[in-house]
Amino acid sequence: MISSSVELYNPREDLGGRDDPVPRLSAVMDELPEGRHEFSLPPADRGKEAWLFLFASFCLEALTWVVALQRRYPRASRYAPAAGLMIMGVALTASSFSQTVPHLIFTQGVLYALAGSVSYCPCMIWLEEWFVQRRGLAFGIMWSGTGTGGFVIPLVLQTLLEKYGFRTTLRTWGICLFVLAVPVFYLIKPRLPTRSATPIKPRDLSFVFDRTFLLYQMASIIESLGYFLPTIYLPTYARSMLGAKLFLATLTIILVNVSTAFGMTTLGFLADRLHATTCIMISTVGAVLGTFLLWGFANNLVTLYAFCLVYGFFAGAYPAPWPAITRQIISDSSTRESYATGRTFDPIMILGVMTAGRGIGNLISGPLSEALLNAAQKHVSRTWGGGYAAVIAFTGSTAMIGGASYFFKRCGWMG
Repeated sequence: MISSSVELYNPREDLGGRDDPVPRLSAVMDELPEGRHEFSLPPADRGKEAWLFLFASFCLEALTWVVALQRRYPRASRYAPAAGLMIMGVALTASSFSQTVPHLIFTQGVLYALAGSVSYCPCMIWLEEWFVQRRGLAFGIMWSGTGTGGFVIPLVLQTLLEKYGFRTTLRTWGICLFVLAVPVFYLIKPRLPTRSATPIKPRDLSFVFDRTFLLYQMASIIESLGYFLPTIYLPTYARSMLGAKLFLATLTIILVNVSTAFGMTTLGFLADRLHATTCIMISTVGAVLGTFLLWGFANNLVTLYAFCLVYGFFAGAYPAPWPAITRQIISDSSTRESYATGRTFDPIMILGVMTAGRGIGNLISGPLSEALLNAAQKHVSRTWGGGYAAVIAFTGSTAMIGGASYFFKRCGWMG
């Protein structure tokens, strides 16, 4: 009878400086004496395989602006990025033929978003296999794809819109979306061997009642209430308050996106070395000072652009410590009891719920900011903020409350 042994990678060995051979492209089965087989896995946290996977995830994050099924059928998930990107391209192309608003909402608002989730979920799931000790940095680099895409893609689309109109632009981008993503399909793959189907493990959602999670989530939702306001009002502020032309006003959003990409990577790197609350406080201090001092007293474009860079770098990187937060919640004593009962906390599920909370803040901030802006127009300040004083004050205040977890930790209210 042939016996097999599986050699699983231990990340601590790599940290000790072990001299390993060049990692292979996939799990390779080597023939050993007496009919034994050994599976050698690519290393985590280092090696060409891990960094190529991270690069591909970064690209998908830039191009894409279920988890349960993909957990259930991991082998089929290997093709999810390709399928999702194809559907996204079809959705954009179909939206170019829209004659009614409901059709446009269905193609761009529903179909495109669902397809993007299908293509993106494997990156979230498999990133934890490829990166263990450097997980914060890896997530930061991947999430910085949003900022990079928000810098490059709008410039390209604006040029196409001006020359060819929206219908041709949508069709062209639908094709380009798939063509640009094809090279990364090969790189998006799991590190660990997968089976055609895996048993469905019970998922414990009780973490949503965990005090540590609730404190983090509360601060995050409040922070998100004001986080999105600058990206909504900066171009209008530049034009109405400073008399900037269209491109110079649009440049404010581009600068925020560029600096967000660098901030995500930097704070993700720090999250692997510092406590999550410390990283959140770094983000909070930069965002608060930038909002109150730079945007509040921005009476010229240079000061406003400086605010865009500071705000994007610090406020845009607020989610970067989230992987460290998931580790903290999973290592909590209540979680160990959950493991003892055979139930598990899924780190991707924790990230998903935190993202959903941030989305709630985004939805509420729109109507709320309109009310603030209308109120501010009645009492225009000549020294600070002008007609946007209420919006600026609200943005800075919510950013300040977003750092409350730092004090919760010092008060002993969380682990």
